[in-house]
Amino acid sequence: MFDWIADAIVAVFQPMLRALVQSAYSIFNYCVTFATGLFGITPQGLKGGAPWAIIQRLNPIFIAVASSIVTTIFLAGFIQEMVNIRQELSFYAVIRLFLRLVFANGLIVFAIDICKQIFTLFANWAILVGNTRTSSLSVPSALMHAVNNVDWGASIIGTLVALICVIVAAVLGGMLIYTVYMRLFKLLILVPLAPVAFSTAAGGGGMVSAGAFFKNLLALSGEIVVIAIALALSNAVVGTGLGIDFGSTSSIVTILVQLLGGLLSMAMVSGTVMGAEKIIREAFRF
Repeated sequence: MFDWIADAIVAVFQPMLRALVQSAYSIFNYCVTFATGLFGITPQGLKGGAPWAIIQRLNPIFIAVASSIVTTIFLAGFIQEMVNIRQELSFYAVIRLFLRLVFANGLIVFAIDICKQIFTLFANWAILVGNTRTSSLSVPSALMHAVNNVDWGASIIGTLVALICVIVAAVLGGMLIYTVYMRLFKLLILVPLAPVAFSTAAGGGGMVSAGAFFKNLLALSGEIVVIAIALALSNAVVGTGLGIDFGSTSSIVTILVQLLGGLLSMAMVSGTVMGAEKIIREAFRF
């Protein structure tokens, strides 16, 4: 009688366990594939260009502000050279001031075009890296073997744990997609400030501010390349789990260990994606 009940429990919970395990990997696989599909989207192409149209409408306002700032910085530099009692105002000093003025005005006028070229460059780079990911995530064979050979107790416990894993995989995958989208949003916010930041290049010390902005722009733009590398490695990392062979053991231990390993690997991939900007800054001292 007990054997009949045990077989009935396995018959009910084993398909659920199998479906939940496959769903956990499928959900994360979908999120990775979805995020990979965003590589070719630049801030100017997001949502059919509607957000970028707003940026273009805002651009004249920020150019007007930047023009005022660059004029003020130029006059401040000119006055500083004139009142410097330790040296006379030389012809070369005046030329240097005017060259800075021309350079800063050029950056202001072409600020959006510069940003667009940088966005396109890194997007194409990310697409090339992302194309190396040739297969989707798959459930480890050891895990599926354990699922197919569970007893009644393991099927119940495994189903509960697998359900939690599905929720965690969905959260990690959602955070992954959020990070890719949030990067685009941060770049959209950064672009209108470009003319104002570049206007500081008219002054000698202002090059530091303009350079800091440009480095920040490169770091946020280059973040997509690190994300592409992380997602290209996702199949090798997540698909193998912890990569530890525990030898002959019970089905429930194998299921728990493999699921835990899969979640840890998913967390590694998601964590790398979310920390992509930090990796760029540390790698290039931005």
